[in-house]
Amino acid sequence: MPRKEALISQAVAHLVLDLACFFLLAGNFSSVAQTSVLAGAGYLIFLILSYGLRPFFGVILDEIPRTHSQAVGCLLVGLACFLPPSLGWVALFPAGVGSALFHTGAIGESLAFARGYFSRNAVIVSTGVFGAALGTVLAQKTALSGWIFSLLLCVLALVCFFFAEARKYPRRIRSFRHSVTLILPDWGILSLTLIPLLVISLVGTLLPADWAEGPMILIPAAACMLGRGTGGIAADRFGPRKTALVCFAAALVLLTVFPHVPWLYCLGLSALCAPTSICFGTATAALSRRPHLAVGACSAVILLGTVPALFHIPLTVSVRCLCGGLLILALAVSVGLYTDHCRLFHLTAKIGKRKGDRV
Repeated sequence: MPRKEALISQAVAHLVLDLACFFLLAGNFSSVAQTSVLAGAGYLIFLILSYGLRPFFGVILDEIPRTHSQAVGCLLVGLACFLPPSLGWVALFPAGVGSALFHTGAIGESLAFARGYFSRNAVIVSTGVFGAALGTVLAQKTALSGWIFSLLLCVLALVCFFFAEARKYPRRIRSFRHSVTLILPDWGILSLTLIPLLVISLVGTLLPADWAEGPMILIPAAACMLGRGTGGIAADRFGPRKTALVCFAAALVLLTVFPHVPWLYCLGLSALCAPTSICFGTATAALSRRPHLAVGACSAVILLGTVPALFHIPLTVSVRCLCGGLLILALAVSVGLYTDHCRLFHLTAKIGKRKGDRV
């Protein structure tokens, strides 16, 4: 497996960077935005920059992979946190650009060096959502200064630069082609693998945790982080098809039938988020030489799935039925797209065979 130092540094940097961004949004920027409409506009600008720029950065980073985008992204977000609260609108732009650059570089690099293991990507993508929730809580409950995060991000930029694997970028990127049906063309694989990711984003937006207020938002965020992390490990152990089917089926029951029961909702949210790393991984099956562009395509779909949040749609029976239909669609796509190829099983079999040959 690739170096553990790079994996750990990127996962920690992902948590701190999203923490700093949402601390900035909920703290310095919210103090400048005088109305809820302006505050919502600021959040929308940040999301468009953070997610919308990733396809463009993906094209650039695939052509020039050794740019140390993670370190540059950390520095840009650190600069945004260092700016005074009076420049809250200005700070949105380096924060959004830095976030887009970091996520595209870190997740794309994890896919390029994953060697077909979903768990490699899952460790990195899992930490961000908890960092975002923690940053929101800290901004509302504490009097921390933004320069603390600026200093921490500068240190993490040096760590990411020192442990970056982009210096030895692989000539041949081992994609997740074994994880999808081989008879499908590349455009079909990419189109189909984005559907479950869109469903995850839409259902998570349409079925929010209405009982989670204040520090309680950390509970569903932790459930989402746990689901993303364990989903990649389960895909390596049991195969992406079985993992996706079990997770979407569990989410279908728990989120549509018991959305107001906190502990069942958290279990359903973990199940819903578990296939995220599978979607990121299998997108590279179609874009095997462009992993950063695969990240950009997935991020654009996630941004599209957050659109219903702008309209504050109430949780009704019809919304729950719609979410149930979307989850059934994700189940159907998972049956036809994914395979039961278990990367961990194949590695174990190879190791066992080599030991048997030696004996």
